[in-house]
Amino acid sequence: IYPTLDSPQLQADMQWVTDKGKAIEQFYNEELLPLDVKSDPQLLSKRLSELVDHLNALFLKTNTIRAFFNGFISTDSYNKDAMRMNSRFDISMVQINILTTRITAWLGKIKPAIPAALAIEGAARQHAFALHLIRCINPGSCQEGGGKINVLNQVSAYSAPFNLFGPPDQKRRAE
Repeated sequence: IYPTLDSPQLQADMQWVTDKGKAIEQFYNEELLPLDVKSDPQLLSKRLSELVDHLNALFLKTNTIRAFFNGFISTDSYNKDAMRMNSRFDISMVQINILTTRITAWLGKIKPAIPAALAIEGAARQHAFALHLIRCINPGSCQEGGGKINVLNQVSAYSAPFNLFGPPDQKRRAE
């Protein structure tokens, strides 16, 4: 993944994660928060798709960095440099975790408007199942339109923001 712990690319990627998190927070505050249940479905779909694209890029990078650190620590638990850098990375992730919680709460707030937005083609529609899970209080028993959600791969509401992003061919579906 990276040649060494002191790799300039690793340092750059860790900084990129911090910067991307700040950019997503700005996007959230400026573009998402003003939207509500009365917002135009086309605009909501566009913003949800942009959010999915931003978070896909962020989580791909954070998962790459996390895998790199885990590889070091799992094979050499005495590697203090790897543990120190991993801790520093964990600390930088706190703001991103808070942001994903805020996004989840916002999705719950606009819950009635989401189906119309997801009917429109885009990244949000490709990840509709996970977006649906986020807005359900209990995904295992969330009911809509007389149908029950089929929760595949034991996705929970807690993990939904992190499972929502990934290749569309691995997306889950709602019955």
